[in-house]
Amino acid sequence: MSEESARRTCPQLENYRMGEIEGYARIFNKVSRKSMQENGIDDTGKELASLATMPKEGAKLYVCIFDIPEEDWQNLYKREFALKHIQVKYKDETGQHGLATLCTEYPNDDEFLADKGVTETEYKEMLNTDYTGPIWRKDIFPRRDYLALCLNAHGMRGQRFLDNFVDQTFLADRTTPLRLYLQHKPDVLHDTLDEAIASYHG
Repeated sequence: MSEESARRTCPQLENYRMGEIEGYARIFNKVSRKSMQENGIDDTGKELASLATMPKEGAKLYVCIFDIPEEDWQNLYKREFALKHIQVKYKDETGQHGLATLCTEYPNDDEFLADKGVTETEYKEMLNTDYTGPIWRKDIFPRRDYLALCLNAHGMRGQRFLDNFVDQTFLADRTTPLRLYLQHKPDVLHDTLDEAIASYHG
């Protein structure tokens, strides 16, 4: 949702706009690059996850859409290497329809590694990490600093974008909505709001 963030990877992007896609929801089921690269990673709380998307009947996501040249695509592919890239239909804020690339989940590490043509060792060498657990998991929760960035970016777009994010995003168990998780974990909400405020002012 942040054009500034997108431009850090794709500085030549054009036609940045809002839109929507149907049949997909967000899911916190991928161990984030930052979590894998941190030394002395604490797996106890399992707050390790960053976002992917997953197919979900009846779901609708508010998304950002932009156009990039081939040279920027290489940077984006490298940044989102752990995700599957698929073509989906979208409708943008002007009512125009089209096809775009969506970053989505892999069901497990074996399919991810086979699709990318790398071994587990090669992938973790790419990230310079000693992390030994699986990349795609069903037992992890959102990283608080990452969640704060997501909440802030959607909140800056307005209430309907924020509502869409917390209602159309699920934990790694695939059933618990983010809104319910935040309601039952006030400490997480408190910490992420503090992070979001610091990000906004800093």
